[in-house]
Amino acid sequence: MSDNASGSSIRGDNPPARLLLKGKCDVCTKPDEFQGHILLKCKQCGVLVHELCYGLDPKGKHDPNFICLACKCIGASIEVNNPSIIGGCGEDTGKKREFMTQMERPKECVLCNHHEGIHAMHPLYDAHGPDGRQYVLPQMGDLAHRKEKRLAWVHTLCASFLGDYFQSEGGVYGCDIYGNYDHDDESDDEQEDENGTEVSKYFLDEKLGKKRPFTGEIVNYFPQKKRYRVRYDEDGEEEDLTEKQIAKIQGRPHEKLMNVHHFVVDTKSEFIRGLRNLKCIICKSTNGKLRIPVQCTAGTDNVLDCFPNSLRANDFDKKTGNQGCLRAMHVGCARWKAREKYACYKGKAVRLCYYYPGQKVNFEEEWDGKTKIITKDPKSNIFCRVHCHEIINSQINSS
Repeated sequence: MSDNASGSSIRGDNPPARLLLKGKCDVCTKPDEFQGHILLKCKQCGVLVHELCYGLDPKGKHDPNFICLACKCIGASIEVNNPSIIGGCGEDTGKKREFMTQMERPKECVLCNHHEGIHAMHPLYDAHGPDGRQYVLPQMGDLAHRKEKRLAWVHTLCASFLGDYFQSEGGVYGCDIYGNYDHDDESDDEQEDENGTEVSKYFLDEKLGKKRPFTGEIVNYFPQKKRYRVRYDEDGEEEDLTEKQIAKIQGRPHEKLMNVHHFVVDTKSEFIRGLRNLKCIICKSTNGKLRIPVQCTAGTDNVLDCFPNSLRANDFDKKTGNQGCLRAMHVGCARWKAREKYACYKGKAVRLCYYYPGQKVNFEEEWDGKTKIITKDPKSNIFCRVHCHEIINSQINSS
């Protein structure tokens, strides 16, 4: 490997024409061109993000003039709703506005309890749609620890992770600059027309000891939650699936990706309401209207294939006799705050949080015939200290 004056490097015996940026993505922690993902470096703060990890439709090339959203806002006068209420004010949303100035680069994320360092950030809006505006956090604390009212921001990692995690999927979602979100162009009537559509999903058959397809049909659609209710034929059991999950099991093609400008939290979601009551084992906090911890992935069907089989639902249930690990963590605390104390093993910091952005639209596995694609769809995994140690020991034993 050879260094060059621009701080980039060239890899391989047959170097590509393009120089690779040094460093790793703030969201997924992977380097430039990992599984085809291109890194962008903010020319002001230096934060590194892959295009797809940052919610951008991939162009496949470096942008030397890239400036992240957190840096673009410095000194800007930003229009907000008054009052600023998560979920909006119904018909009164947007009728009264005021302006606030972002005086410095934001560090505070409302979704977790880690507010230090330079990280990729996105604005948090009070509602989707054309009337939504950046949410305003109210003044809080006493004279010694007072925080004045301020504009709300989220770590890109925290929002993206929660948007794709199985416990919270649909409760946090990205919007473009106009307030549109995925599937926003479809009317409720068109969604309701899908009632009766047959679907098939793999579940564990306890009698056979392996997974097999179970057939069911869509019986209802809930536009507020953007979820379908599916009833399975064999036992009559029902479950609610997101639009992404339905599209995936029906084999629908991915739509063109939009550029994510801001995120919105659906505080009316029963999933989000339930998660907010959990206590983060890292920061020990349960306070905060918008801080949303999630539980360890171990013992569920959502563990990625690159992790030990002992963490998956079937083996985990046999070993522990329960339905999964219940330890809860804020995403940002698990990624950054845990290094201070919680996530240490044999004298070294261990990784608790894993996020993979998936692949771009119309992706074909041609760029590398040797490396296995981790996941073609966005995927989030998070593990408590106990199960991270199990991952590390498995890697040591297999090496």
